Amino acid sequence: SEGTIVKARRMPIADKKKGLELVEICEGQAYSGFLPITAKGYTALEVVPGDRDEAGAWWYRVVATDGMHFAKEPKLDAPRHEAVHANGTIIKAVRQLAPAGSLVMFVELENDQGWIFAATNGGELLERYNGKPVVEATSPEERTVGDCYFRVLHKAGLRIREEADVSAKDIGELLMHNKVFNGSEVYRPAGVENTFVRLKDGRGWVCVVRNSLLAGEALSPPESHDGDFWYQVNSAKPAPVMDAPSAVALTTGKQMGLGMIFGSRRKVKPLGCADTFVELNTQQVNGWVKETGQLKLITEPQWKEGPFFYQVLHPGGLRVRINPHANSNVLGEIIPPYSVIQVEGTLTVEERVVATVATATTATTATAVAVA
Repeated sequence: SEGTIVKARRMPIADKKKGLELVEICEGQAYSGFLPITAKGYTALEVVPGDRDEAGAWWYRVVATDGMHFAKEPKLDAPRHEAVHANGTIIKAVRQLAPAGSLVMFVELENDQGWIFAATNGGELLERYNGKPVVEATSPEERTVGDCYFRVLHKAGLRIREEADVSAKDIGELLMHNKVFNGSEVYRPAGVENTFVRLKDGRGWVCVVRNSLLAGEALSPPESHDGDFWYQVNSAKPAPVMDAPSAVALTTGKQMGLGMIFGSRRKVKPLGCADTFVELNTQQVNGWVKETGQLKLITEPQWKEGPFFYQVLHPGGLRVRINPHANSNVLGEIIPPYSVIQVEGTLTVEERVVATVATATTATTATAVAVA
């Protein structure tokens, strides 16, 4: 009869001779056999949503002025619980249930508080009183557990509270302005614009976002990496060597010029800093060099001990440079074309071969490299 819900076993079967589209009714129902979807241009069946029973987490706020009584069962005419949930109460739903073909979805609340009702097509809440809604969907709870770092922005500091609530009791301590602190959890309760951080030392919670206003800023965590790293200076401006891995550290007075290559076993990114610093530990200088914008990470250069002999083929000759980089400073001499030179060895840098010049037909240089 009209309005009956049936479950079809498979996709429509077409009988072109009779102009029919058929579906087979699944077993275990009150009916069996085949039913026409269309016949002679008329629609006999329509597709409706199937059963829905989904577990999850959804959040709502009671907006009725006088509060709300929740239904005891997933029925539109179900009796109501005696408990009244006041205006502004945040409630959590844990299950959505809708029979096949139903336009109503029943939403179960946690802790056996009851049920509310929504429309299946989009989840519009159907709970009404005198034509006005009594509950509304609200922002979900958000929680991130793990090490985190913040700096206090609020000039008056941040109060430490026993719970993640602006009305919770404070312990009588403040985190002062500009204080950097370590947290173990970031929590934003459902339905509010406040975000809290649990202090890692266990003293309590501080509110870093209150009514969408920022009271504390998140800092990037510190990072430290050990390994075998190779770098080449790729900035035209010399890279200063710092005495510590910090943007405000003092310089050692040493500099790394364009094209210089060095190895490192450690690089760090300080707390709250956007830059990474590479440790420099050579016979000539110790310190730290900022990686960002100054250094290029390269594969380990390959050195081949000579001596080797080369002939300059370029018609303009070959420029001799201070470092193994095509744009590093020129020493001021050019090895003439077709000259034969002796080199101490060759260095392969990112598939580019450079040669350390020991003697040439026109000059003798101990520190120069010829860049091919």
